[in-house]
Amino acid sequence: MKRKLLVLSLLILTMILTAACGTNKNDSSKFEGTWIGFYENNDHPTALEITIQQAGKQVVVSPKIGTYSELTDQYSSGLINVNNKPNSTVYVDYLFAKLTLPVYTGTVSDDTLTVKHKDDTDTFIYNKNNDTLLYEGMTLKKKSNNDSLESYIPEMQKIIKETYLKNHQKEQSIAKFDFFFDDSMVKSEQ
Repeated sequence: MKRKLLVLSLLILTMILTAACGTNKNDSSKFEGTWIGFYENNDHPTALEITIQQAGKQVVVSPKIGTYSELTDQYSSGLINVNNKPNSTVYVDYLFAKLTLPVYTGTVSDDTLTVKHKDDTDTFIYNKNNDTLLYEGMTLKKKSNNDSLESYIPEMQKIIKETYLKNHQKEQSIAKFDFFFDDSMVKSEQ
């Protein structure tokens, strides 16, 4: 009887240890895939797309960003002369660009992906409740067929316009503002 209890106890202990060792706290599969998100920074909204792949014990992170760069400053836009030329037009031009950033490697621990590059560390936190990643205040979701960096262009333009006009309320009473958003580089890629 004692021998049967001892064998049964060893069997149960073996099953518990096997089950405990079988769970991998560093499972990177939940991070794998392409993720997309949007950061609504008032003066510089940015779309982010990252592709995460398993590479041995490490994870490879390939980021791309989509953002607008202002092509005109206060001189070339005519903003500097508004006070001297009432009813003038201020031309505010932006160019949309997609930038591919360097590829980085990282490690997974529980629900956190840590990526180190040079003197900086980025952290992506996996939220299993809604299958999203959190990164610097931005929520990234798995990319679907209709998601792209370009899908955020209308929202980015709206934020840029609203912010620019808010920052130049005084000039709005005496000038007209003409915004031009060039996304031809994106259209030529398609």
